[in-house]
Amino acid sequence: MRWNELEFRHLEYAIAVNSHGQFLQAALALDIDQGFLSKQIQKLEANLGFQLFDRTTRPLRLTAAGQTFLSRAEQIIEQTKNAIKLAEETQDGKRGRLNVSINTSIANSKLPDIIRGFREQFPDVQLILHELASLCKKPPG
Repeated sequence: MRWNELEFRHLEYAIAVNSHGQFLQAALALDIDQGFLSKQIQKLEANLGFQLFDRTTRPLRLTAAGQTFLSRAEQIIEQTKNAIKLAEETQDGKRGRLNVSINTSIANSKLPDIIRGFREQFPDVQLILHELASLCKKPPG
């Protein structure tokens, strides 16, 4: 198997063919040519070294190997989409960690409202508070 030639689009193509049960409907859903889709599935099967679909039945059915492969392929696609979403949220500041140094005078007055508002707006950001006074103490002597 030449796994390094495998592309996400091949997985998406196979998933679409399986969900639609035929090449024509899958090609229409993917907005690609049916002949191109068929060739891409054949290329995928050649790279994998096994057939995904039993082409003698209508609608198409997965082979045993195809069932095993596509159940994992769907997970891979979903995990990849999730990884991209999490990375985008991290880059946008919606996820991650924020270290904040605070003055002790604000801690009891305005801070609870500020934290509450922050948590509502950014529930996936870990907020780390440091008391400013403890960071700026002068050494004795």
